[in-house]
Amino acid sequence: MQNITTKFNILYNSKKILHDAEQNRISLAKPNYQHPLPVFIEPNEASISSNAKLMDSVIQKAVTIINDKSDSKYIDDAYFIMARANYEKGNYYNAAEFFSYVINTVTPGKTELLEASLAWKCRALLQIGYVKQAAKVLDSTFSVAAGNKHTSALAYATRAKYDIETGDLDHAIQSLNLAIDESKDAKEKLRWHYLLGQLLQKQKDYVGASAHFKRVIKSNASFEMAFNAQLNEVFMQKNEGDSSYVNTISKLKRMLKDDKNRGFTDQIHYIIGETYLQAEKKEEALKSFNSSLKEQSTNNFQRALTYLKMADLYFEQGAYEKSKLYYDSTSTLIDTNFPNYELIRSKVSHLDELVLHLNTISTQDTLQMLAKLPDEARVKKIDSIFEHRKLQEKSVAQTNVSANQTQNLNFNDVPLRDAANKGATSTSFYFNNPAAVSSGLSAFRRRWGNRSLEDNWRFKNKGTDASYANETELLEIKKDSMTNELAALAEKENFIQAIPLTEESLKESNRKIIYAYVKLGEIYRDNLQDKEAAAKVYTTLLARFPQLTEKDLINYNLYRLYSELGELEKSSRYKNQLLSSSPQSIYAKVIQDPDYLNKLNQESQTLNNLYGEVYTLYGEKQFDQVIALTDSINTLIDGDDRPAIAAQLAYLKALAIGRTSPLDTFEQELKQIKSDYPNNELITPLIEQHLSYIDSNRLSLQERKVAIMDIEAGREQFVDEPILTKWPELAFNREMAAPTPTPRRNLAGNLSKNQPGIQVTPFNKKVNLQGSIQVAEYKPGEHVNSYRDLALLPDSAVYYFVINVQHPNVNLSPSRYGIGQFNRGQYPSKNLIHQLKKIDDELQLLYIGKFFTYDEANAYAEKMVTQLKNIMKIPSASYNTFLITEQFLQGLDDFDKVNDYFIKYQEQR
Repeated sequence: MQNITTKFNILYNSKKILHDAEQNRISLAKPNYQHPLPVFIEPNEASISSNAKLMDSVIQKAVTIINDKSDSKYIDDAYFIMARANYEKGNYYNAAEFFSYVINTVTPGKTELLEASLAWKCRALLQIGYVKQAAKVLDSTFSVAAGNKHTSALAYATRAKYDIETGDLDHAIQSLNLAIDESKDAKEKLRWHYLLGQLLQKQKDYVGASAHFKRVIKSNASFEMAFNAQLNEVFMQKNEGDSSYVNTISKLKRMLKDDKNRGFTDQIHYIIGETYLQAEKKEEALKSFNSSLKEQSTNNFQRALTYLKMADLYFEQGAYEKSKLYYDSTSTLIDTNFPNYELIRSKVSHLDELVLHLNTISTQDTLQMLAKLPDEARVKKIDSIFEHRKLQEKSVAQTNVSANQTQNLNFNDVPLRDAANKGATSTSFYFNNPAAVSSGLSAFRRRWGNRSLEDNWRFKNKGTDASYANETELLEIKKDSMTNELAALAEKENFIQAIPLTEESLKESNRKIIYAYVKLGEIYRDNLQDKEAAAKVYTTLLARFPQLTEKDLINYNLYRLYSELGELEKSSRYKNQLLSSSPQSIYAKVIQDPDYLNKLNQESQTLNNLYGEVYTLYGEKQFDQVIALTDSINTLIDGDDRPAIAAQLAYLKALAIGRTSPLDTFEQELKQIKSDYPNNELITPLIEQHLSYIDSNRLSLQERKVAIMDIEAGREQFVDEPILTKWPELAFNREMAAPTPTPRRNLAGNLSKNQPGIQVTPFNKKVNLQGSIQVAEYKPGEHVNSYRDLALLPDSAVYYFVINVQHPNVNLSPSRYGIGQFNRGQYPSKNLIHQLKKIDDELQLLYIGKFFTYDEANAYAEKMVTQLKNIMKIPSASYNTFLITEQFLQGLDDFDKVNDYFIKYQEQR
């Protein structure tokens, strides 16, 4: 009796409810046929909310079987439907556990239930991102299925889902074909046919893709699915040759005229544009894309595709301002489900920097071209350039207005979508009627022009009486016109002055071009992950400047990039060039010995530790030992490729000599350092200050028995006589001391490894082999971040540059001394100070200031960061840096606040 009541009552009703819930989930989904369809239509917010109560009732029915029908043979089935109900509710962790219970306890012989449980568990694991675990479960699924007469469509489709997520499209196509053969659900089979067409089209198997799309077209599929299948099928019919693209466009234009395709004309115009584009007809393509944007449609996905395509086209053509407008429009329409979402967002965020460097190259090329012309021809060419620029600016302004108008004409997209969700789609309401809104908007603009939605919108100039409005507007227009003319004249004059007519100015122009190419390569490589574009930039740079100083760096980059792109022949070519031309370079050593970076890092830290020992001896006035230890270290690092720390050790040795020897010996040692390290940005400026001071005060200094004497009250102090503070007696600002420690949040890992913005990239492991070529000094305001939060980082405030050391007890005295050296050498007149602030016995903040504007602080940060690896005597993974105002610095009193601020600061960068 328990078996009968369980099977024909509880289980029957539970399965019926689950089936209805599944159908409800499928009906609530809004498939995007322009994007690869999912293998399964998984639970979404709408279906989870809609089915929640029903699934609770299914779970309760399963519990009833388990508790009250324990003698029946359907306990396994009860746990299975409980797992299915949890899956429909989006509780994938719980579902996976219940499926596991069924798998482990299922009655022998129930192979179909076991196979289904394994397949569903695999789906649940994929939903929560456990791909490796899902792979193991999938293997078990097919091991069990081997004992059945037929493997289920569910198992094959689950394998297809896994294959697509792991990028194995060939296997996914095979699995989907098998799933179609086994499935008995007609609608499901149609969706899989459409997906197969999309996958085969991506694989460029147009014949196979066309066969699947035709199956969809000839079936009773929904109109939208059939339309998109037909659109894809027509698009794939073209072959090489002019006639084919003409035939394709002819068929697409016939589709435009078909009344039943009304509402999808934006997609047809887009495909026409794509067809023109493949035939290298870019002007015609742009016209078709513009036609797509002008169509009234609520399809924001198509709109975003069109904006993105136009943005890419204008970017390729060098029309960067136009391109930026279309990228901005794209970013407002896309969400996380959009193809290459992260890449697009990254490109938008780095677009200003990309355009900056591309414009630098373009401008310098133009200037060099002008320098080669005779004087008369040069003047004519300059006039022509600026006349063309005026026309371009006018065109961009018109594009901007056009884009705004297009967006305004479709501002009812969102209300329409919201209304559709509520079932209120009647066009009797004014704002639901696109034709009425468009007509009203046009009539308003004809009378009033483009007016902002604000108080007193009738007046262009607020605060004036209407009777004087026109006169005031005329005066403003004249004033703006004069200002623009003066600005244009000044710009033209600056442009003429920048023409490189001398050999020195030509070198400077080439230096700017090289720097711009290198930065472009870094952005494409690291930020946009576009390896092909990065390789193209680097090869162009080498072609233009074959004797480039940084040739080894570029060859190494190309070796790595082509290796990752799978182009092994090109990769080997650049590897061999590097090994033959520069066998002793760091890049060649890394290629020959993969562990070289680790060894170099260990060596660097060893030298930092030795420097700390020398520094401690100096602080203890053990000057003879300082000299002896420095000499012994020099025997280890002597050679042409001495690290930067060698100059710092030599400087400490010179100071020790100055403490024990007369002026002549000390001066000779200083001159030797200047000769050995002429380009060291940290030590050489200090040496020059010393030598200058000696020249100015030679008579008084020669009277001393030793060059550097102990500091006494009232005695003239020798420049840079360091006041070395013994560890741990460090300067500490008591006014900014941390209050009683607050509980720290349980964070995974430390800032240097897990926080956004400072991840170690494959190109930046241990040692930055790409390097940062110092060919251009930072100028305040040169790289303007238009997205900066002015509440967090205002233009004017008291700023500090902070080095956040994530270790409570590490000895920072040698590092602080290096900071002092940098400040005295690079900013001798600023009187910068550096102080220490401890945070909860977890962090040490070294803060340097004061700066009084953001630009001033940022310029210091840009310059300091390039030297930090030489200044800081601790591993680079142990610290990070940021700018902060005095107001916010005072509020950093626990680990969490420092961490939260650092994350916000990284977002501003």
